[in-house]
Amino acid sequence: MKTSIQLSIDTSTSYASTSLSLEGKIISEITWVSNQNHSVEFVPTLKNLLEMADMKVNQIDAVFVVAGPGKFSALRVGMSVAKAIAMTNDCPLVSIGSLDLEAHPYLRFALPVCSIIEAGRSKLYVGRYNFITDELSGNEATYTVETYDSLLDLIQKPTLFCGEGTLGISDLLSEKLGKNAVVIDDLPPTRKPSILAKLGYERLINSDTDDIASLAPIYMRGSQFDVSQNSVIIN
Repeated sequence: MKTSIQLSIDTSTSYASTSLSLEGKIISEITWVSNQNHSVEFVPTLKNLLEMADMKVNQIDAVFVVAGPGKFSALRVGMSVAKAIAMTNDCPLVSIGSLDLEAHPYLRFALPVCSIIEAGRSKLYVGRYNFITDELSGNEATYTVETYDSLLDLIQKPTLFCGEGTLGISDLLSEKLGKNAVVIDDLPPTRKPSILAKLGYERLINSDTDDIASLAPIYMRGSQFDVSQNSVIIN
């Protein structure tokens, strides 16, 4: 495969990012807090990113986008820009789940992983990974929407908790689950552009790309979703 430049886009929550990578390795990135202003801020930020790298948008050879779950309007902004660029440049489009992105750095810690993003109204988006490997492809994860209590009920053995949503419930997890809760209590942004570039490029070189026309953000409203090899199926 020829040397290629990829654009990564993550607008799944208030912590947004965009980056350029060369064959999966970051060459320029911008991460910022966008409180309900993604539609106003993203395109100027992308222009700044391209200027920093002395590049034009038509030089982008592939686009990686975070598909969600996350904030409804914010996801639409990132997805719309990603699809527009992929269509205009006639280049591949690859989507990565936000909970996969949160979980990936911790998948080889010899523990099941539970990644969390706030869903609003005391609800949580939860991704559960029971395999001990850093490879997402070929393994099954489960995405669900949980309350604080229902999340606690799911955990029956030592589990590593990570993601943007752990910050607000780390004390609760430790108090209620004791030794069964291993909490990665990082300050946001917890989703790293370098991980998105890596995961996107791995799918790209395996020709595991998304259909530009049919790709849509992952919206979850209380139903359980099974995520397997980057496809989402409602049970």
